[in-house]
Amino acid sequence: VPKINCKLLTLDSKILDKDLDMIVIPGKEGELGILSGHVPMIVALKKGQIKAYLENTMMTYDIEGGFAHITKDRCNILS
Repeated sequence: VPKINCKLLTLDSKILDKDLDMIVIPGKEGELGILSGHVPMIVALKKGQIKAYLENTMMTYDIEGGFAHITKDRCNILS
């Protein structure tokens, strides 16, 4: 299964930089699941939890909001 590269960046540091199976982000319009091959878009994020899935593991990251830039093989999150 193709992976999607995900980076989670804050003003101070890089929190996450991994190739994932799927990532779920808290969009202002609701949760959005991102897989490799996703349609490119920019998403405004609300306060909530990012869920990063790799094999049989789920990692969670709390954010205060921000933006996600999504391409077919990459998801860059600025929070």
